[in-house]
Amino acid sequence: MKSEGKQTAHLVQYREWLVPSFASFVTASLLLPSFFLVFLPINALVGLMTGLAATLAIWAGMLSSSAHISIVNDELIVAKAHIPIKYLATPKEIAPENRFFERGPNLDSRAFVRFQLGIKGLIRIENLDENDPTPYWLISTRHPERLALAISEV
Repeated sequence: MKSEGKQTAHLVQYREWLVPSFASFVTASLLLPSFFLVFLPINALVGLMTGLAATLAIWAGMLSSSAHISIVNDELIVAKAHIPIKYLATPKEIAPENRFFERGPNLDSRAFVRFQLGIKGLIRIENLDENDPTPYWLISTRHPERLALAISEV
């Protein structure tokens, strides 16, 4: 006998994976020659293998810590955080000249933030839920206009 579980259809309206930029991976690759040079007087092969292992471990860490942004079943999901779209105001793309201030001096300590290394786009979404202490979400994204459109269309 086959047990039948509850099946729910997941309607994905938007999806993005915030992988670090190529330049970030190149910078992490500098571990390889560094380890090689440190171990060169002792054993070149050990330096090469250790450097390769360290570089691959850093790359794996960079990929595994990269957030996913998605809108599924009328809910915004950023990494492990989620909020129903009905509680979000119209998203606003942050202009390049204001990004520093939004991430630093103007940042509210109660805000939900998700920044990603090497991704310059930034979007701010006000939280309309009166029971939620988080005033807004500040999210890095490669496509702020597409994310804002996807949130507005829900």
